[in-house]
Amino acid sequence: MIKGGGDEEEGRRLCEALGISHITARALMCRGIREIAAARAFLADDPSALLRTGLGGLSDPFEMADMGRAVETVLSALERGARIRVYGDYDVDGVCATVLLVRALRGLAGEGTGSKEGRATAEGRPYERVDWYIPHRVDEGYGLNEEAVRQAHADGVGLLITVDCGSTAVSEVALARELGMEVIVTDHHRIEASGQEASSCPTREALPDCPVLNPWRGDCEYPFKELAGVGVAFKLVTALGRAHDVPDEQTFNFLDLVCLGTVADVVPLLGENRLFVQHGLGRLARSRKVGIRALIEAAGVGGAHSGAPLQARDVAFGLAPRINAAGRMEDARAAVRLLLTRDLEEARELARQLCEHNEARRAEELRTLAEAEEMVAREVDLAREKAIVLASEGWHPGVIGIVASRLVERYFRPTLLVAVSDGMGKGSGRSIGAFNLWDGLRECGDLLTKFGGHRYAAGFGIEAARLGELRERVNQVADQRLSMEDLTREIEVDAEASLSELTAELVGELNRLAPFGMGNPAPVLVARGLRLEEVKRVGDGSHVSLRFRDGRERAGGIWFRAGDAGGRLAAGASVDVCFKPRLDEWRGAPRVQLQVSDIGIRDDS
Repeated sequence: MIKGGGDEEEGRRLCEALGISHITARALMCRGIREIAAARAFLADDPSALLRTGLGGLSDPFEMADMGRAVETVLSALERGARIRVYGDYDVDGVCATVLLVRALRGLAGEGTGSKEGRATAEGRPYERVDWYIPHRVDEGYGLNEEAVRQAHADGVGLLITVDCGSTAVSEVALARELGMEVIVTDHHRIEASGQEASSCPTREALPDCPVLNPWRGDCEYPFKELAGVGVAFKLVTALGRAHDVPDEQTFNFLDLVCLGTVADVVPLLGENRLFVQHGLGRLARSRKVGIRALIEAAGVGGAHSGAPLQARDVAFGLAPRINAAGRMEDARAAVRLLLTRDLEEARELARQLCEHNEARRAEELRTLAEAEEMVAREVDLAREKAIVLASEGWHPGVIGIVASRLVERYFRPTLLVAVSDGMGKGSGRSIGAFNLWDGLRECGDLLTKFGGHRYAAGFGIEAARLGELRERVNQVADQRLSMEDLTREIEVDAEASLSELTAELVGELNRLAPFGMGNPAPVLVARGLRLEEVKRVGDGSHVSLRFRDGRERAGGIWFRAGDAGGRLAAGASVDVCFKPRLDEWRGAPRVQLQVSDIGIRDDS
C-alpha cells in the first residue's frame, strides 16, 4: 500500500527548494513534512538545533506542568543537605533515566560518582547523599511500592524522585509525605482516571499529591508528548542546570544516556526524540562514561574500536538488550552500576556479566517461543480467534514480552502471554496498529489485579483462575474492533522507483531522514514489473539472494528470513518488489542493493 502524502505540486516545490529527488520528497510528505522550512529542518544535521526553540529545536523545559515546583523542591533539598533517592525502573529507559538523574544531582551537590556503586539497601555499604533504588522485576514488580517507601524513610531520605514511573502511585506518595518525605514524580506513561476517556491523561486532581512531570497530563501544555522516561528526566536536569547557571551545552553531555533510553523504549523518533537520537548517537560512540565504553566494546557494535557514530539499530539490537537482560533475568542493579562507575576494570566485568545475562535471556526466549508456538498450533483457532492469549507455569516473566512481540510478527494479531506462579499470573502483551491494547485491557479491567501500558504494549496482573475468562473477553473485544482485513499485514510504501533511479546519491539522500525507528521507519520503495534473473538460498537456507532486471538495468537483492515465500520464486518470473535500498560495499565499489520486504508475482510471468 502506497502511503498517503502530499500532491505532486507539493512534491515539486520540495524538490526544487531542497535539491532532492522526487522519491525523497515523497518520503518526507509521507511523514507529514510538506512545508519547505520543516523539511529543511528535518534533513539538517545541525547540532545548533539543540539550542533553538520552535521549529527543529527543543522546547523550554519550564513549559512542562509542575516543572517550576519540581526545580524549587530539588534546589531546596540540595541547599539543606537532604538525602535524595532516585527511584527508577528495571528496563533500559528506567535504568538510563536513573543514572542520568543520579549523575546530574551528584554534580549539583558537589559529589563525584564513586568507582564502587551500590543500591540503596541494607547491604552494609555507606550511603551516598544522592543514591538510587531499582525494584526487582519479579519480587516487587513495576512502580513505586509501599515497602520501598518505608525503606527510604528508614534510610533517612528527605526527597524521593521517581523516574519512568509514579503517575499512578497516589497512595504510595501519600505514605511518603505522611512519613515526612518530599516526592517528585517524573514519568511518561499514559494513565487511566475514573470517568475519563481512555485517550486522555488525568488532570492535577487525579494525580499524586506532589510535583508530577508527565507531558501526558491533561493540564500539561508541553508541546511534545512522546518523550521517553529518560527524556522527561533530561528535561528536569536541563531546568535544574539553567537554575544553577549550567550551560545547556554541558547538560548535552547526558545525551548519550538519553539516546540509549529513547531508542530502547521504542518511542516515536520524531520531534525532540529524533533530535536526542540524531545528536546522541555520536556522543554515545565517543562517550567518556567508562561503563558505556565497556558495553560498546563487549557488544562489538558500531564504533567499538573506531569511535565512529553508532546507528540506531546498533543501540536497539546491540546495547539495549544487554542492559535489559539484567532486569529480565536477575535484577537491574548491575546495569545501573555499570553506567555509574568510573572504574574501567569494574565496568568491563559488569559488561561481561550483562552479556552473560543476555545469552541466558536468549536461551530462555527461544525455549518459551517454541513452547508458545506449539500452544498456538494446539489450542488457538486462528480462523476464529482474533487475539492470542496463552499462559504457562514454566515461563519466565522477564521474557514473555519479547516472545509476545515475536508471535505478533508471525501471526499479526494482539497477543497476551502470562507467566503463572503460585496461583497468580504476570502478563505482558503486544499488539498491532489496528488494536489499542491498553484500551482493550481497560475493557477487561474487572478481571485484572492491575494493568498499564500503551497502544502497542502493556503489562498486567491476573489470578490464574480467571485466565479462561480473560481469553474469552479479550477475543470478544477484538472481534468487535478488528476485521479479518485488519489481521492481514500490509506493507506501507513511500514511493515507486525504477532500477535506474537507485543510485548511491539517492541512498545518501534517504539516509538523511535517519535515525530510523518507531514513527520514522526507513523508507520502503516499490519497483514494478521486474524480471527475476536469479534465485539462490544463502546462509542457513532461510535467506534468499536475488538478481533483478528492468530493461537494461540490473540490481541484486537480499530477502532475509524469506521462509516459505522464497520457495515460490523462480528465475524468469515477472515480479513487483517492495524493498529498502541500501549500499552494499562488500567486494569492491559500493553498489545499491535491494533489501527485500516482500515480492508479488505478476500475472504476466
